[in-house]
Amino acid sequence: MEMTLTSGLAFYGAVTATAGVLLAVLNYIRDTGKLQVTATIGQLITPGVDIDPQNLPACLYLTATNSGRRPIFFMGFGGGITRALPPEDGKNYILIARTQPQSIPEGGYIQEMFPLTQELKDYLLNTYCLYAYDTVNRHHKLKDFDGFQRKLKNASVAPPGTTHDDLIRLSEGRPTSVRDQR
Repeated sequence: MEMTLTSGLAFYGAVTATAGVLLAVLNYIRDTGKLQVTATIGQLITPGVDIDPQNLPACLYLTATNSGRRPIFFMGFGGGITRALPPEDGKNYILIARTQPQSIPEGGYIQEMFPLTQELKDYLLNTYCLYAYDTVNRHHKLKDFDGFQRKLKNASVAPPGTTHDDLIRLSEGRPTSVRDQR
């Protein structure tokens, strides 16, 4: 079969159109916002404040980083419970968000700090996933959740009644860093 000019141009047009559609689909997939979730268990350390590390409350630090190419509207953090814990029998998710919904630009992040109380530790040990969710209710899961739970089992807990405000008061408004509990 001999190729004529008309059939050659038709073939060229079909190939370039198919390539254009594939490129458009690839760009559409890459242009969405994606959250990368990390979790750290540690203690709040304030430079210049001499506090015995044994007296510092344990903290859970959750970070949601926008690794996509578009801004994403962050709503909060949550987790899927494997079995209900009293008094919330029958709940499917725990929602532990403390911030108002906010937009995370490309490459930006939001970090939340929570006192690691025994109640929160019990919930996290009975959870099958930890995630950040956005305004369209997409759940962006923590990748190494099993490794996080192994660290969590050995972590000390904050004294009963420790609140988020107590952690802020300990930092006294100074820059802080996280010391990871291994």
